[in-house]
Amino acid sequence: MATLLRDVAHWKERADDARRVAMELADEESRKHMLEIADNYDRLAARAQLRAQSDKKITPGTPG
Repeated sequence: MATLLRDVAHWKERADDARRVAMELADEESRKHMLEIADNYDRLAARAQLRAQSDKKITPGTPG
């Protein structure tokens, strides 16, 4: 699970999948909700990126 929290590609892929599904939906309200889900996945990708960057800064045994 900890790895998934830092897996930017995973969350971006989920966002892309959600957008593909949204474009196939005929119902406008459902499409809107699916696009919101995609946006949330994008936010998770951004958070994963921050976690990954933070991990690189706090690598044990590295100076500074």
